[in-house]
Amino acid sequence: IPMDMNEHVEKNIQWLTQTKARKFFGKWLERSGKWFSMMKKIAAEENMPEEIVYLSMIESALNPNALSRAKAVGLWQFMRATGSDYGLNSEDSYWLDERRDPEKSTRAAMRYLKDLYSEFGDWHLALASYNCGQGRVRRALRRSGKKNPDYWEIRNRLPKETRYYVPLYIATAVIAMNPEKYGYKLNELDIQEEYAYDTFTTFEPVNLDVLAKCANITEEELKLLNPELIKGCTPPD
Repeated sequence: IPMDMNEHVEKNIQWLTQTKARKFFGKWLERSGKWFSMMKKIAAEENMPEEIVYLSMIESALNPNALSRAKAVGLWQFMRATGSDYGLNSEDSYWLDERRDPEKSTRAAMRYLKDLYSEFGDWHLALASYNCGQGRVRRALRRSGKKNPDYWEIRNRLPKETRYYVPLYIATAVIAMNPEKYGYKLNELDIQEEYAYDTFTTFEPVNLDVLAKCANITEEELKLLNPELIKGCTPPD
């Protein structure tokens, strides 16, 4: 993915390295220890560029339970309809929300972003459409009157949030790939342990507090391992 450097990107780098932003960006780096190994593995399996994983930082702050005002959910902030198009919650369930499932949602995001890149043939346009939808990007391209314009040429025709989205992604990726260069000392951060687990099949609904006792962990730890479970027990099926 091209990491263009221009005034828009540099402004975001400056913002992400100033005092006010350092606290939350440091949190993002700490959480990356938990998720990035899994995300990069899935990106490789889906033939996607590894640096696409940094998009999840600006989407959800690497929180699988993140919920936006528009009702987008999970690490990759899927709306229900788009998630369903890529296999998430293909069957309605009272018990779980697969948009919160770290692995399933990451694989869905890779496939969605791959489709966007196939349509536009440009990573920046693909990222813009991930934010505001293909229709708005198509419209901006058409109204530009230019032959094969890039993101920067149609930026001012996109919604305000999308104008800042791609520069913010590039700035985030540039810093996350070399945090020490930008003053983030990894040895001073509490990097979270990699997301790792064993899998067990249940054949009936079981309360999570009971399962936690069986596993000799807290119920909170069990919920952190299974963010897709949205009720206090496992699904009947």
